[in-house]
Amino acid sequence: MKKQLLTSTALIAAGAFALAPAAFAGNHAKPKKPHITVNGYHEQILGAVLDENEDVAGDKAFLDVHHETEIHFNGHVKLDNGITMRAHTELEANSDQGGGDYIDEVYLIIRGSFGQITIGSEDSAAHLMLIGFSGNWATGVGQNLTFDSAEWVSSVSGDFGTGRDSRLTAQDGDAEKITYYTPRFSGFQLGASYIPGSSANEDQNGTHNSADDDYHDGISIGMNYVGKMGSVGVAGGVGYVQQQAPENAALAGSTAVVDDDVKQAAVALRLDFGPIRISGAVKRTMSNETGGTDQRGRIIDTGMRYTQGADLFSLTYSHGERQTSNSEYEAGMASYAKILGPGVKWHANLIWSDSRNAAGTSSNDGFAVTTGVRLSF
Repeated sequence: MKKQLLTSTALIAAGAFALAPAAFAGNHAKPKKPHITVNGYHEQILGAVLDENEDVAGDKAFLDVHHETEIHFNGHVKLDNGITMRAHTELEANSDQGGGDYIDEVYLIIRGSFGQITIGSEDSAAHLMLIGFSGNWATGVGQNLTFDSAEWVSSVSGDFGTGRDSRLTAQDGDAEKITYYTPRFSGFQLGASYIPGSSANEDQNGTHNSADDDYHDGISIGMNYVGKMGSVGVAGGVGYVQQQAPENAALAGSTAVVDDDVKQAAVALRLDFGPIRISGAVKRTMSNETGGTDQRGRIIDTGMRYTQGADLFSLTYSHGERQTSNSEYEAGMASYAKILGPGVKWHANLIWSDSRNAAGTSSNDGFAVTTGVRLSF
């Protein structure tokens, strides 16, 4: 039944894509001349680890400099029948992917009165429809609690996807996929993605995912709402993602013993009271995939932001734990940011985290302070 549902979903998506050219043609309309825009950001951060358990392997040096840069190339065109198309290519400079420059997301957006179709290497529908309402993702004004807390204070807890990341990412990441979003009606919008394979193979040009030795045939479904109740802005959503495990566990890698499909669900809510924003999300991982290690668990991601002109303040906190072990991670961050000019932001952060490993044999906690400047263009 599950395979029939996935096959039907894939066929519907393929049919929509096949019929698209006829819809675009309209009355034999010719496209206006496409135009190109370039945007992105550059950020430099200086930080210091104030206190950390020195018995933990991987103890950080006292001072460090971090940076992050992305450059986005966008091609835009609008047809005479009102349909717009956007091609997006994203370059990450000196990224975590081996330390070199590499192309990250590459996708095409087709948008019209029918909604939006996205094809290519991009995050899934459930991920994108919830991230703007999810805890620190919706409220943080400085560094990102999900990624940066462990970059400054060593974590002895593994299970990034279960214990630290409230996004619905499964095994797909930026793997190639096809996604459809409905138009927004009465504040509501629906989205669904078909995911052929995992990010290990399906973000490379010309590859065809193997069902024998990789995650495959995934679906991602999300729904969100954006509106107001009186003077209070209300936004939130629910999402679910699932991918089938490799058919032949023995071929899944030299150390991998895959024994379950990926299954994750999340709910998020954001409330805006004038200059105050409060947000929270809960994600549950309901599968024990990846290397035979039971990944089932839950993360709670929360945050609060206050804005006063060019000054921004935020407090964020998250707590994640794996259900069948003692692996646990919690972290908090207090941030202040000031908008110095159009596209220029200075921020300062106080970071704290506490973690223990799955066996319960080691733990670590500590503090760090960071400050940085971000230029968006």
